[in-house]
Amino acid sequence: MALLLFDIDGTLINTHGSGRDAANISFEKQFGCKDAFNSIPLMGRTDRYIWKAACRNCGISLHTFNKKKHILLRDYYDLLKKELSRSSRATICPGIDKILAKVSRGHHLGLLTGNFKKSGIIKIAHFGLDKYFPIGGFGNDNENRNHIARLTIRRARRYYKKNFKNHEIFIIGDTPFDIECARTTGTVSIAVATGTFKVAELKKYSPDHLFDSFKNHEDFLKIISN
Repeated sequence: MALLLFDIDGTLINTHGSGRDAANISFEKQFGCKDAFNSIPLMGRTDRYIWKAACRNCGISLHTFNKKKHILLRDYYDLLKKELSRSSRATICPGIDKILAKVSRGHHLGLLTGNFKKSGIIKIAHFGLDKYFPIGGFGNDNENRNHIARLTIRRARRYYKKNFKNHEIFIIGDTPFDIECARTTGTVSIAVATGTFKVAELKKYSPDHLFDSFKNHEDFLKIISN
């Protein structure tokens, strides 16, 4: 049985800006800075990195940010739920529902994401996918995604009480950062071009397996079953 660690945005789901919109609104409400997140590349980055970058964009010290962090994030999580509920574009990525339904019956699943834990769970719960993921690594854990990957693997080994070998661990994501996570941990990378990076861009980073999407989910299942 394999350990499958899934990224969220661009891999499991596409929120089409709901997260950025919620973050912009909450940041403006607390600091009066409009569109603080618009110039920040989000895909593959951790929320720790992203929120620090927003502070730099607006000239806000980390001390000031930390003083209001609790209220700021509370508003962000509430706004994220509202933005998702009103979005007509937010969707599950092709083939994911079929993949999760099948692999959950024979493999071990986890999240490996840059999202803060609460916002990540809000996003997947909106689509009813949270039931598949009892554990994960999140942006709360570290600013560096590779460190999150190492921590997630250790966490999964403890949770599932199984010493997964590296070749049994698959890191599934839509950015070069996900591919790098697999490379630095010696595990298997499965890249999918359902986010902002296209197949030709992802191919430059030499993932072990590369898909334009998981629409043909049977091809994905063959890889993890070998």
